[in-house]
Parts: sequence; structure tokens; C-alpha cells
Amino acid sequence: MGADVCRFSTGGATHANQAVALAVGRPGDEVVVSRTLHRSMLIGLVLAGLVPVWVRPDVDPATGLPLGVAPATVARALAEHPRARAVFVGDPSYVGTVGDVAGLADAAHAHDVPLVVDGAWAAHFGFHPDLPRHALQLGADVLVTSAHKTLPAWSQAALVLARTQRVDPVRLDAGVEATATTSPAGAVLASTDAARALLARDGEQLLGAAMAAARRARDRLADVSGLVLVDGDPLVLTLVLPGTGADGLAVERDLLAAGLPVEAAERDLVKAVVTLADDDRSLGAFTDVVTASVQRHRGVPRPVVGAAVYGVVPVPVLPPREAFFADREAVPLADAVGRVCAELVAPYPPGIPVLAPGRRSPRPPWLRWPPPRTPASGSPTPPTPPWRPCRWCVGERAAGALGSHRRGGRGHLRLRRAGARRPRPLAARGGRRRPGGGGVPLAVPAAGRALQLRPGRQPRPAQPADADPRPGRARGRPAGGHGVPPARLRPRPRAHPGAAAETGGAGQRGHGGQLRRPAGAAAGTSRLVAVLRVQPLPRPVAAALCWGDLVMMRRQLQVLAGLAAG
Repeated sequence: MGADVCRFSTGGATHANQAVALAVGRPGDEVVVSRTLHRSMLIGLVLAGLVPVWVRPDVDPATGLPLGVAPATVARALAEHPRARAVFVGDPSYVGTVGDVAGLADAAHAHDVPLVVDGAWAAHFGFHPDLPRHALQLGADVLVTSAHKTLPAWSQAALVLARTQRVDPVRLDAGVEATATTSPAGAVLASTDAARALLARDGEQLLGAAMAAARRARDRLADVSGLVLVDGDPLVLTLVLPGTGADGLAVERDLLAAGLPVEAAERDLVKAVVTLADDDRSLGAFTDVVTASVQRHRGVPRPVVGAAVYGVVPVPVLPPREAFFADREAVPLADAVGRVCAELVAPYPPGIPVLAPGRRSPRPPWLRWPPPRTPASGSPTPPTPPWRPCRWCVGERAAGALGSHRRGGRGHLRLRRAGARRPRPLAARGGRRRPGGGGVPLAVPAAGRALQLRPGRQPRPAQPADADPRPGRARGRPAGGHGVPPARLRPRPRAHPGAAAETGGAGQRGHGGQLRRPAGAAAGTSRLVAVLRVQPLPRPVAAALCWGDLVMMRRQLQVLAGLAAG
């Protein structure tokens, strides 16, 4: 990689970005920051007390998607702010577009400041001649990348790599230690090292096969009338749908029904990431479903509307750290226009802030204010906004954030009607579980039994032999009060098809079902891959799960089973 320093992270690229922010400057120093960086870097600015000089990427009018920050834009910002200490950009973008990193490095080095690249989606770059080169090869000083996004590493696995000519390695090491957990997960670290070794040994062969399959999938999708594919990372299939008139959320539903979850979907876009585990079979199924779904939902072509995360012009008023700690107040959405944000507004994915601490809140195009005058009195209609955000925090110089969550591979902004009843926390809810609700049973293949863990509730301890099975009628209590040692928890017997893996059952079910030992795998591997059963969860719990992590876990377990069998 050409790096002088490398540190593994068990906190994802979020931790690595914040560590780098602590390493490049001191409180009050200016840094040039791309407006489309991930929210983790914005919090890094708060932690380090850095003052951002915002630069915006060019946006492709044909797709409404970012193309990267132009080197001339960075050079102009550095000329106007000669005391800036670093340049922060993200490349490639979330949708797979690739910018001119070499030009950005030249612009930064002309002012003797380091270029820091958030390449969270670029862990595979530079390991095949047909792929873009990675940021360090192009002259960057620091590269942050996520091993769990495009490589077979566990979730939260990331790396920070740096050259030390313009970055102090002692400061970088101190930043990593200051923001890292003191109890790092050994499995995550081991998976990072294993993924690194796999890429170094077999990366060119594996990436070549994946790119060849992705190229054939692109050729098939190019025949779909009105469908536009974004150029950039060969292993990212970003489909732009306005020309087809189809709804990306409807296409995603068809893909999920076929057992093919994607990274993200919205009305005008579907993004799929090709992994090292994909081949012509999986990508052929993907293209078949997309082609049929677009044809089924085809409508009148609509104009391209760029996302707000790429088009908002930042208006800085306060440094992010000062705004973060400022006094704040909650106000209705209409009254927040023109105020200064105290929190992040970052729809997820891609996690790019629409508003950030210290920036003035713009007027949303769908917010009509002042309201129309009434014909009778000619006076303005009283402000009665029908919706309010989950939380708007605004002070004399502050504003707020819409709550967001991730479910099913895409992000949602959740708005609640003014005066609507707040849902109680999940842990505070009582009563019986709804039919169809569930938990995540942790299976023990050898015993064929599972311990049912329900959201917000503790496992029920074993009852004495004289206990009445009816609720509230127990005539005894385990020794020690309400709690019992883990050894005395009684797993609930559960008959499920996953037990077949222990007795030699072969094959696999679709996503969300049993993961069984592949045919021919050694019997001892069933303890690793036999059962990962995810039952339907209540919506609040499902919203907190990242489906992509479950899919990646499934693929990793399949690879482990294959290695054990070989």
C-alpha cells in the first residue's frame, strides 16, 4: 500500500476519521472539507475543535449524483485560507463515482498540507490493473477505508493508513488510542488481517472474476430502455431510474422477494455492491429480476431530481464545536428556517449531513412560508405546521435534526404529527408478543435447541419443580432472588430445520432462513455455520438491524465452511 503507518480499527471508518481529525490540527485550526463527507468526519471536527472551510463536489446533471471535488476548487479554497492545515475529501463517493485524487494531492501539496481521503468504499482499489488505484498510490497522505464494506471482514473492521511526511505518526497514534475502545474485539481484528492477507495473495484473481461477472451484468442492464448505469467503481452497480418511470423502492421489493437485498434504494436509484463472493449466477439472477421489475413498474419518464445531500450550499455561522455545545431550544420546523444547527441532519444511507452544527438552516423547497393570506381578513394564516421532526434542537444560534433510522438497506426520515403520542420505549412495553413477532434465537446445533431472546425482556429463569405454569401463580422462586446464574437458564426446545445440518443435511435456504452446512463440508463445521435463524422482528428492532451485515455474515460463514471442507 505504500504506507508508513497502519492501524486496525474495530470502530469502523467512523473511528478512523475521528482519529485523523485529532491528528492533523489543533482547536481553532482551519481545514478544507468536502461538503459530502460522511457524518463521522463532522463529529471529528467537533472533537478536535477544527473549523471547516466547505467545498462542494461537482454534480452530474444527467444523474444528479456527485462526481468529486475538483482540484481547482480545493486550490482556490487553500489560496483564500492560507492557514488551513489539511484537506479532507471522500473518494469514491457512496454511489461509486471516482474523482481526481491525484489532482487533489497536487493541490494540497502545493500548499504543503496533507490530503486525507475517506475511501470507506475503496478497500479493493489498487489490487487489480482494471480497478482505480487507491488513494496512497495517487499521492494522498492518509487513507481511511472500511474492510467490512467490500472485503470479507466482520462489521466495524476498518483501517487507517498514512504516510508520515506531512502527518505526525505520534499524533495519529494518540488520536487512534483516544477514540478507540479499550476492549477491542479480537474477532474483528483477526478478520481484518485475514481479509488483508486474502487480498494480497488472491486479490487479483478474485477481483478479476468479480469484475468480469459485473461487466456482463452491466452489458445486460444497458439493454433496458431508459435505465442509466453510473460509471466509476466497476464493482458498484448504481442504477438511475427516472428515465424508466419505475420506482426504485418497488424494484427493491421485487429484489428482496427474490432473496437479493441491495445496498440502498430510493425512488430514483438502486445501488448494488458486487462482492468477492458474487459470480455469474448471483449477478444473472440480479439482472433478471431488475429487468423484469423495471418492465413491470415502467411509467412515464420523469426529470432527474438531485438529492438534497449533494445540492445544499453550506452557510457557516459558528464553528461546529461551539454550535454543538451551545444552548439550544426545540422549535417547529417552519420556525427553524434561518436558525443555526446544533445537531446533524443526515439521512442514512449515505449518512451525508444535509445540515450540520454551526450551519444556517436553509428554507426547504417544500416549505411554504409565509403562508397565503386569507381572502376575508387579508391577515396571514397562523403557522400550524402539520408535521414536526422527531427532534429539533435550536438555540439562540442553533437548530436541530430529523431522526433517522435504517431498515431493509435504505434510510428513512421519520416525521411525527404534531401532538401525536410518542411511542413508548421497547423495553417498557409489556403484554404478550404479537403473533408473527419474534426475537433472535441463538442456536446450539449439537443440542438442537435454542435460547429465545426477546427484545426488551430478559430470558426467563428456570422455574422450580413445584411452580404453577400459569402466569403469576408460581409457588417458588429460584435461589438468589430474581437473577440466576447463566448456567441455570433453561433454553427453550425448538425444532427447526437447522438441526439437519448436524446430521448431514445439505443445501441452503434463501436469505433470512437457515444457514446449513454446504454439501461435502466436514461435520465439524456445522458448529460454525449450521444455524443463523432470524425470525420476523417487531419494527423498532428490525429498524436497528443492518441487513447488509447479516448477508455478509452469511457469505463469510459459507466461505469458512468451504475452507474447512477443503
